[in-house]
Amino acid sequence: MELEIIHDRDEQKFFTVVNGKESHLTYSLWENGVINFNHTYVPNELRGQGIAAQIVKTGLDYAKENNLKIIPSCSYVDAYFRRHKEYQDLLREN
Repeated sequence: MELEIIHDRDEQKFFTVVNGKESHLTYSLWENGVINFNHTYVPNELRGQGIAAQIVKTGLDYAKENNLKIIPSCSYVDAYFRRHKEYQDLLREN
């Protein structure tokens, strides 16, 4: 399923709506070009369809395109990030 992922900069989230239900990835921008992906949510009835993966990929692609370093504080983002080696160079060094 190909989704339209919307970036709402004011609310600091990437989201999509499927069957009237919102799924999202929230973040906070930090100083020095750092983005902290802090929460992923997909309603129970929509889980298992790859929605979270598409939203997280969009967020990581945004970070890459904007030369941002990431902090994957959300466990789902962290797991996705570790499975997709093409994003490893985005990790903020401690």
